[in-house]
Amino acid sequence: MKTVLIDANGKVVNEDRVVKVSKNGTEDVRWVAIENGGPWTITFDKVTGPSTYPLAAGSPFTKTTYSVTRGGKESSTGGPVGGLVGWTYRYQVRKGLNNPTGTIVDDPDVDVET
Repeated sequence: MKTVLIDANGKVVNEDRVVKVSKNGTEDVRWVAIENGGPWTITFDKVTGPSTYPLAAGSPFTKTTYSVTRGGKESSTGGPVGGLVGWTYRYQVRKGLNNPTGTIVDDPDVDVET
């Protein structure tokens, strides 16, 4: 399980803003609201911007939207089941709970590797 920390302002604070998950290892991602931040909605719906890998549309996981409660956490399940190895999936952190159209506060990536 890879953990992505989101601060009170909605910014991903991991040293590497790109989380790398293994398709063969079926690694999941857990988004955690720290500093009593949130709530946040994670949406896999962005396909532009610079990346090491080619950009893929959609989500590498079973869902395209995840909700993180204030000070809480939410996890993907089953690893990058739909993800293509060697591709980047862009996601956005949005203000609000279950709010796929909320204000965008950050736009990090998930890279799918073997």
